[in-house]
Amino acid sequence: MYLQPIAPLVYELVEKTTEQTTVSDVLMGAFTVVGGLLVSAVLLGVLLAGTVIAIRRLTGRSGLNGGGRQNTKLGLDSSSLRR
Repeated sequence: MYLQPIAPLVYELVEKTTEQTTVSDVLMGAFTVVGGLLVSAVLLGVLLAGTVIAIRRLTGRSGLNGGGRQNTKLGLDSSSLRR
């Protein structure tokens, strides 16, 4: 009787290849990041400005009602231009 040697069966799992990254993919990613930062900055600026305005109104230091700082008059008018 002739016996053949037993060889193990080897299976290799091959994953799908990934798609190639193009210049447009990189640019779209960059614009997405910059756009997200821009929107975040605008929202944070509006939020902080609203907070500052609310605090100034609640404390009564709005500067618009004349009760704030004393203004310094420079005395600049049309008569000061003539010698």
